[in-house]
Amino acid sequence: MNNRILVISFYTYPCKLVGAKRISYFVNYLVKQGVNITLIRSDNESIDFQTDDRLALDPEINVIEIGNLRKRNTHVQTIHRFLKFYKAIHDILIEDKFDFMYFSGGPFFYFPLGIIFKFKNKIPYILDFRDLWVVGVRKILNWKGRLLLKIERLFEKESIKHADLIISVSSKINELFKEKYEHKKKLNILTILNGYNDKELPEIDRNYRNKCELVKIGIFGKFSYYNSGHLQILIEAIRAIKSSVNIQIHHISIFEEDFMQTVSMNNLNENFIFTGFKNYSEGIKYLYDMDFLILNNRTKYALGTKIFDYLYLNKPIMIFMTADSEIWKLLSDFSNTYLIQNSEDMIIAIKELLNSNDWNVIDRKMLQTYSRKYQTEKLYKYFINSGLLKADN
Repeated sequence: MNNRILVISFYTYPCKLVGAKRISYFVNYLVKQGVNITLIRSDNESIDFQTDDRLALDPEINVIEIGNLRKRNTHVQTIHRFLKFYKAIHDILIEDKFDFMYFSGGPFFYFPLGIIFKFKNKIPYILDFRDLWVVGVRKILNWKGRLLLKIERLFEKESIKHADLIISVSSKINELFKEKYEHKKKLNILTILNGYNDKELPEIDRNYRNKCELVKIGIFGKFSYYNSGHLQILIEAIRAIKSSVNIQIHHISIFEEDFMQTVSMNNLNENFIFTGFKNYSEGIKYLYDMDFLILNNRTKYALGTKIFDYLYLNKPIMIFMTADSEIWKLLSDFSNTYLIQNSEDMIIAIKELLNSNDWNVIDRKMLQTYSRKYQTEKLYKYFINSGLLKADN
């Protein structure tokens, strides 16, 4: 077997961003299956690095770095990056042949390059949407912003139209793509969840249960940033329940000034702990000491890695989202998950949990299907079954 894939991803290890972890895991897995990988990436200039060797790229991967990408204003910078990646792909395709190109985004500026090289070099391409690009954007923009959005929408439409496979992280994103772009040609879309990465997560005691003399609720990541209304619901709930339940909210994130000020204004400082930023591993370990977890997100379409980390921890989850969100669609079938849309919902959830003898959310067998390993194996099997890669005889 001589399978060869050209992967284009702006971020990879040692960048700390979540998207870098997903693609790094993916290429390492493929190498272990005997696939030859050439990776074109940014040199990650001015990006925070990590040095966790468990996540390092396999030394067999041929890495081509593109530098000098952050020294121009926004629009000129995008054009400059586009041309840099164009040249890198052009040069490598002159020297070598690949089964297909695999573009990971965001950023998404290089996705249209798939069209160019598909027709120029007769090579298929795959688009991996770890996040939304243009579809789903609801921002109010000035005339220049609206014009740029129309241009980007055209690029997105054409990139999707000609792709041999589109990968997304949720069925709701698939529906969006089909609604907007599936007209004359049926789109080939595959859902690959982000999943939890067991290489980074600590071993945990599945039978752990706090006696709850002090109820500790954890939030990992931004909270008020996504929705200020969620902050008001949280404050109202804690104000109402604190006289009957000894309770603390632990916010593990960069400091959000509006969050902290609102807590102080409501005289709730004793009920809130703001830890400041913790890296991924530290944050997960801190969360494990919590009794319940709070989850929210900036969009109803997303299924980020954090959701699966929460499932791995197997602690009751309170979801601050709408009933039609992809998060609730996934988690509503599990035990001890609660949709929070007002303060009364949260109060009821806490009281029900305190009166329950079972706080488990998911059983171990089902949990495995939400691992990054399982999801990556699913994608690799698709490559083989679809003929994009040759099976190892």
